[in-house]
Amino acid sequence: MTVATWLVIDATLDTVVWAGALPGGDAASGELARMLCERGAAACAAHPRRGEGPVGWPPVDDELDIELDDEELAFVLHRLDEALGSARSLAEAEHLPPSVRAEQRRSVELLVDTRAWLAAE
Repeated sequence: MTVATWLVIDATLDTVVWAGALPGGDAASGELARMLCERGAAACAAHPRRGEGPVGWPPVDDELDIELDDEELAFVLHRLDEALGSARSLAEAEHLPPSVRAEQRRSVELLVDTRAWLAAE
């Protein structure tokens, strides 16, 4: 997958890690998300062009070798769906400033594209 695709997944999983650490949070999901994030970080560390893209990552168009088994793929797709629902709600929230709604519309686009790519794999 591309670095850009992984960065959307990584950001989504970071939220799952954080939520899993909260009192009453889903610790098992948080642990799986943490493990997947670490796999991405290891792929970044091994990449010959690490540091040439955003915040230490390789360029966004470069490929990262990150394998997901069927269970992990289902987990990531489910988490992307959850994030997509939240982003859509925020994008439509009239009480939020236009700039925030615009950011959330961009998040929706990124999540939809990432989910479509993963589902096709």
